[in-house]
Amino acid sequence: MERFGNCDPETADQEYCIFHKPNKSEEEAREFYRKFLERFKPRVEEIEVDGTTLVFERPVDARGFVFPKIPRSVGFSFEYTTFKEDVNFSHGIFESGVSFMESIFMGNAKFDHVTFKRNAYFPFVTFLEGVSFFASVFLDDVHFDRTIFSKGSEKYLNFMWVRFKGDAYFHNCSFRGNVDSRDTIFHKTAYFSRSTFDGWVKLYGATFKGETDFSECSFLRDFVVTDANFFETVSFAGSKFGESSNLESWVNLSNVVFSKGVRFDECTFNLPFHLHRVEFKKEVSFDTSEFNSRIVFSNVVFRDYASFSETIFRALSIFGHLSSGMVAVLEDHGITIKKDRDLPVVFDALADFSAVVFNGYAHFEGTIFKKDVFFEGTSFNEPVSFQGKLEKEEYKFYGEIDFSHVDIRKSIDIDIPSEWFKLPESEIEARRVQRLSYEKEGKREEADRMFVLEMRAKCRARLKNARDKLSKVKAYVHNFVEWLLADLPSEYGTNWVRLFLFSLLVIIGTAVPYTIWSHKIDGFPETSNIVVRFLNALYYSLVTFTTLGYGDMHPTGWLKALSAIEALTGAVFMALIVAVIARKWMR
Repeated sequence: MERFGNCDPETADQEYCIFHKPNKSEEEAREFYRKFLERFKPRVEEIEVDGTTLVFERPVDARGFVFPKIPRSVGFSFEYTTFKEDVNFSHGIFESGVSFMESIFMGNAKFDHVTFKRNAYFPFVTFLEGVSFFASVFLDDVHFDRTIFSKGSEKYLNFMWVRFKGDAYFHNCSFRGNVDSRDTIFHKTAYFSRSTFDGWVKLYGATFKGETDFSECSFLRDFVVTDANFFETVSFAGSKFGESSNLESWVNLSNVVFSKGVRFDECTFNLPFHLHRVEFKKEVSFDTSEFNSRIVFSNVVFRDYASFSETIFRALSIFGHLSSGMVAVLEDHGITIKKDRDLPVVFDALADFSAVVFNGYAHFEGTIFKKDVFFEGTSFNEPVSFQGKLEKEEYKFYGEIDFSHVDIRKSIDIDIPSEWFKLPESEIEARRVQRLSYEKEGKREEADRMFVLEMRAKCRARLKNARDKLSKVKAYVHNFVEWLLADLPSEYGTNWVRLFLFSLLVIIGTAVPYTIWSHKIDGFPETSNIVVRFLNALYYSLVTFTTLGYGDMHPTGWLKALSAIEALTGAVFMALIVAVIARKWMR
């Protein structure tokens, strides 16, 4: 261990000096701590807790030291200790449990490549000038509860490449600097609840194999998680991201996989929130959260139930397609976007946006809903769009849609092709809400078009829901009659021109047989001039169609049936003409 340059002179000629020797006997352990105290000469101070504490007034260079279990006869402890200068335990090994409870590190503290074979305790510890645990290994549980981490003159607090083999406790910690925890692995539970992060947090390539708890945390600047995996449940419930809206900082989850349930309930996002290439394999909840800055979900897959119930979006919300400007923003932050920019959000299971408030623009362009989606009681205070669908996807909406009690203050754009709805019930709901939006905007013709599509979808739904043969026959008959009397002549009373032309067609069409069989009409003027006969037949057809019934001509034989059918058709059409024209004018 000569490479460290801190060997014990008396035992330096041995294979291991007393400081670096592993597996010490109890006698060697006593010798180790005696020499340790002799070398660094800590001052003893009286304190209220346990009577005394140690104060190391000069630097502690313990690189590569192997710390054995402290014998009872030694009376030594790192608890309540004050280190006034730099401390370096790098490449050291703590063979037994070690506690630095309530210790104060006034200089820089280095624990790089340290191995903690048993429990390690750092509760209530204060690091004033930065700390590094780079590539250290905790083979058992580690406790950092209520610890204060200050970066001092260092750029960041270094937790890179750390391996937590046991549970890791960081309850109520205060991180007063940037935290770099890239490629760190948590093999068991990781607790960070109620901790405060004043600087940025980077979890590049991190792996969380146990439950992860970031509930009620406060992240004041960037929180960036990329190329990370969470194998068990994760909770950010009640956490706050940013004190106020700050577009220079952000929350970014990129290339992340959540294998179990994730909770973002009651969170407050004052920073932009971006999810890119994220997969939620189980349920995820954002219930009652507040997004006070923009939110962008691109290339995100929800494999199970996703709930945004009672969430408030106060700024731009994008679920899917990215504009050129947004792509530039993401690329400025180091996120590479594919050239086609086809980055859909896919909800493989039920998506719940009930009672959500969107105060900013909402874009669901390119979003795919594989199951039901609920917007019950949702408020859209700015325009919302559901345009766009991937070519490889057969539908945009595979399940049902619920827009009941929705409040659309400005506009909604869900005027998409019928082929994008797998279920006619979904199209009915979409056409209904789009029709109401168009009417509110004063777009009467567009609203009529939505009404026609809604009624046609109802016909398809009626046929789809018919279970037995009799029900199917009834549905076919119902749809045919509805098509013949409502859709074909007037597009459900929305097209008065078509209705007028269709009426003329009926009048002229029935005038032809009246002309041919005029001899069966009593009172029909006799003439050999075919034009005059047709004009008289046209007069008779018009009088019959309008049910005026002057009585100057009377049908006989089978023309009675034809005249009766024309009169009935005329009565219906005349009523429709009056209703349609009146409706148009009243608008």
